[in-house]
Amino acid sequence: MIPFSTALKQAVAGDVTTLCYCWIITRKDGVVAGFTDHDRTLTVDGVPCKPNSGFTAKEAEAALGLTIGNGEIEGALDDVEVTAFDLSTGVYDGAAIAQYLVNWQTPLEFALLRTAYVARIEQADGIWRAELEGDAADFTAKRGRLFRKGCDAEVGDARCGVVLGNSTFAGNGTIAIVRSKTEFEVTGLNGFEIGWFTDGLLQWITGPQAGSLVRVLTHTKNGSAVVIVLRDEPKFPVESGISFTIKAGCDKSFATCKSKFGNSLNFRGFPHMPGNDQAYAYARDGMNFDGGPVVI
Repeated sequence: MIPFSTALKQAVAGDVTTLCYCWIITRKDGVVAGFTDHDRTLTVDGVPCKPNSGFTAKEAEAALGLTIGNGEIEGALDDVEVTAFDLSTGVYDGAAIAQYLVNWQTPLEFALLRTAYVARIEQADGIWRAELEGDAADFTAKRGRLFRKGCDAEVGDARCGVVLGNSTFAGNGTIAIVRSKTEFEVTGLNGFEIGWFTDGLLQWITGPQAGSLVRVLTHTKNGSAVVIVLRDEPKFPVESGISFTIKAGCDKSFATCKSKFGNSLNFRGFPHMPGNDQAYAYARDGMNFDGGPVVI
């Protein structure tokens, strides 16, 4: 049950109410911003909540038990408070958003209605929209490891152990020709075999999204031109002359770990786990059932 002060209860029960909503966003880096649907700035819980044109809260679902309550908030992009660059670089990912009911005549009279976290945020046409999830979402999170043939480490991380910083597994390139929003002809990577950077990570060095990472979908050649296709569309348009670094990709298979990276001892999957066909197969003459590994 949400606790209301006596004064706020009286304000809610009155024939004419003076209520509004305020939202306080606390990012993981500690930056705090406040917004309200009222027409002037209100200080709530010590945070100035500014009126923001177009800032709204969509219908929120509050559920009993351990089901996940959800909702959305959206607002117009603001060059000071919420910028397109901040959204594209993920600084609002996982941010805590507290929603308050406030008596705008006496802002000290307020009640915290709910706290949620940004699960996914997107922007389009000058509007940002955040999907929210509550604390109960932790109960649906995956815990532990899955037993599967593929590796569950990210190539180059501590569990993998491969050093991607050397010239064998990393390269520097420059956008030469933009074919589409996700496909580019590049220079600087001619010394690498085709597919070397497929499933790898590309980090922009210059341009409006410098520092951000994107996943590489394919690394191919068209004649003498090296072509990189990204998995997702960049937040900002990519132009010729923008430079980047790129690191070798891994398809998570034991064969790639062994042949491409020479890292089979650190493989974080279970390649010897028999599949359904082998587990349910009948014994026949000529088959080898000596208990040896299925994958060598």
